[in-house]
Amino acid sequence: MSSQVQVTEVKRKAFFTERLLADYLSLSPRTVREMLQRGDLPSYKIGGSRRIDPVDVDRFLSRCRQEAA
Repeated sequence: MSSQVQVTEVKRKAFFTERLLADYLSLSPRTVREMLQRGDLPSYKIGGSRRIDPVDVDRFLSRCRQEAA
């Protein structure tokens, strides 16, 4: 008798554009561009556009989180 392992596909969130990320974080697109230029948040340049991985956004937010004093 052989056992079968079912592999399920992991759903991946769509990448953010600068504008979508600005809306998501309630920031201006200019602020997001500055964050990307400083290297605060990694991004991918595809053609003439920037795309930001949601996993990188989650990591960035966890670094920025401050607990109440």
